[in-house]
Amino acid sequence: MIDYYQTKREEEKRKKKIRMMSILIFVFILVLCAVVFGSMRLSFFVLRDVTVVAQGKDPFDVSQAKEDAQKIIDTHQSFLLGGHSIFSVAYASKQIARELLQKNSSWASVDVHINYFSRTVSITITPYEKWGMWCNNAQSCAWFNQSCFAFAQAPATQGGLIRTVFVTQEKDIPIGTTIINESSCANLIAIFDFLQTVDIDDKRVWFDPSLGNIKSSSDGFPEFIFSLRTNPSFATLVVQDQLRARYRSISYIDLRVLNRVYYREK
Repeated sequence: MIDYYQTKREEEKRKKKIRMMSILIFVFILVLCAVVFGSMRLSFFVLRDVTVVAQGKDPFDVSQAKEDAQKIIDTHQSFLLGGHSIFSVAYASKQIARELLQKNSSWASVDVHINYFSRTVSITITPYEKWGMWCNNAQSCAWFNQSCFAFAQAPATQGGLIRTVFVTQEKDIPIGTTIINESSCANLIAIFDFLQTVDIDDKRVWFDPSLGNIKSSSDGFPEFIFSLRTNPSFATLVVQDQLRARYRSISYIDLRVLNRVYYREK
């Protein structure tokens, strides 16, 4: 009987000890959290500066981008992490980058870098490369990159210094979309490379979507006819070695059929 009561008292003491330890651990965690979050709210952790840098071949004025970034950062301040805290920005950095990308379809990527020591945020924006222009009959034009992704409006042009595809249709060019499929895009890039290789300096071509044909026409040179279904590189040596010297006497050169070069004398 004595052993029973003694064992029961020891069990109660053990439970009280466990409860006391649990309370002490809980209080310690609360104090630790209060110290950590309190420290985050000190001026030592307040965000000091935001810088925006543009990189790539097509730099742009970053003043508007910096203003947009500052507004987005302000919306992501956390009460727990402290107003204008460097930790608030770090916590929401991925969301801040996504929201900035949504602001401008001409940006390929946005990277947010946090420097805790200097309490600064550096945002690097990489725009899409303006590889060429896509224009419809109404002279509504868009810039596109080497993936044929239309990312921004472009000024209408008639010159031959910029790679330009004139499309024989009135359909609007949807910004933020891929204009043609991957294989057609690869062949379009190859067409421009081919024209440069065979000494055609005029960078304008005309595209008929109904036929899938592309034509290049410039004074003093034959008209080249291509298909977006065919890469014209197979004809490079033939045109360079046998036809280039006779450009002025040739009416057109047709490269729409793979491994076949058709041409017509004037």
